Amino acid sequence: MSDLEVAKKLKEIREMFKDDIEVQHLEADELLCEVLKSLGYVKTVVEYEKVSKWYA
Repeated sequence: MSDLEVAKKLKEIREMFKDDIEVQHLEADELLCEVLKSLGYVKTVVEYEKVSKWYA
């Protein structure tokens, strides 16, 4: 996935979930984890997914 494709998907997430900031963040996290995995950062994503998340 190219930089432009990721940026477009992030914009779509913002627009699709404009009334729910928590869902925006969750969806963006998932997308960015996909990107990291595609770049070979699988172990990084595994550890990141273990980090406690807190949304307002």
